[in-house]
Amino acid sequence: MNRRCFASLRPLVFAGLLLFSSLAVIPAACGEAAMTGAARQLAQKLAADLNAKQPWHFEFRDLTDSSVADFSEARQAFEAELTSHGFHLVPSAPAENSVRVTLSKDPQEGLWIAEFLRDGKADVEIVPFTLIAMGAATLPPPISIQRQFVFEQPSPLFDFVWAGPPDSNSPLLVLGPAGVSLLRYNKPQWQLQASVSLSQQRALSRDAQGQVRFSGGAFEARIADVFCTGTIANIAAMQCNAGPQNVWRFSGADGASVTAILTRARNWFEWSATAGAASDASRRVPFFSLAALGAGGQSLWVASGVDGKTRVYSGALTDPLATVAGWGSTLASIHSSCGDGWQILATRSGDYATPDAVQAFEWSGKEFRAAGAAIEFDGPVVVLQSDADSGETRAVIHNLKNGNYEGYTLKVSCGR
Repeated sequence: MNRRCFASLRPLVFAGLLLFSSLAVIPAACGEAAMTGAARQLAQKLAADLNAKQPWHFEFRDLTDSSVADFSEARQAFEAELTSHGFHLVPSAPAENSVRVTLSKDPQEGLWIAEFLRDGKADVEIVPFTLIAMGAATLPPPISIQRQFVFEQPSPLFDFVWAGPPDSNSPLLVLGPAGVSLLRYNKPQWQLQASVSLSQQRALSRDAQGQVRFSGGAFEARIADVFCTGTIANIAAMQCNAGPQNVWRFSGADGASVTAILTRARNWFEWSATAGAASDASRRVPFFSLAALGAGGQSLWVASGVDGKTRVYSGALTDPLATVAGWGSTLASIHSSCGDGWQILATRSGDYATPDAVQAFEWSGKEFRAAGAAIEFDGPVVVLQSDADSGETRAVIHNLKNGNYEGYTLKVSCGR
């Protein structure tokens, strides 16, 4: 979605905020019910403002960190209301058919804001609602995400990993479309020490997936169906083989693992049958990325589906335990000392032409709830890779301001 057109809407939003006291505040018995009801009311207002015969794209932002607000549930209610009015919602659309929907709040009140163009002019709808404190003193402390910039480069970046302790005294293994590079830090910048190419039998897809791992002086790297092994001591001797199938193995909690097949010349995975798995496991929706977490003594798999919905699976069950709307296609899990010990880091729904954010969520036993505020980036998050050894997550950002690909490490801390 092209977000530049919304810069002209900001004065109008602030003008709307000045009118806040004259708007009817929606009463409710609890904040979550009020937020969902307000989202539905906002959808009703937009149904009267917009032409249902045209396709519409809705971009959602959550600027709150309240654990009461169930953003995903409210968004689903919003979209269901519009659909009931005959609206067709699409992943992307021109600026004139795009709407930015923002959830905001102050200490006492919540606010839904919709910014859009009507007859070529900026317009806004605002629906406030009351948030009632619900034993805030007993709520778990919010989780904050800490990011550490590592390096940047102008060419695409699939993954990177420290070849040693995670600091600038250790070399970096970097995986890109061309192959594997070894970088060493020489103030004030990283310098190339060695590189080796991956021989590709076919052209890579535009947003192909890759991964690099390091352990005990040796590394493994793969892009699509090409799998390579090598050592830091002699990176030039790296050996690569192309497999008959693009089979990838994903590690989960407590030693659990699953395999999936990367669709040839594409960037998504098809589920494959594994030992002990149901024979119809492949009926699950294909996914872009997969994260694992432990919950109640079982391993759960969280998959971002190609249909834009994220699903939570348990073991070999074909049907999901829950479905989440509003997340992006890139996610990872992180094992921490916060909350129940496991969090999912999810990106924001959007496309590769817009800025992005990462937010931590925790599994309640039946759904995911936001565990803290999102952290914003200057471009789309194209890679999230969990690192079980360090307890951190590696992130790759395509910075839209300078065009570079940036590598970060993310970790969570308890409290603000």
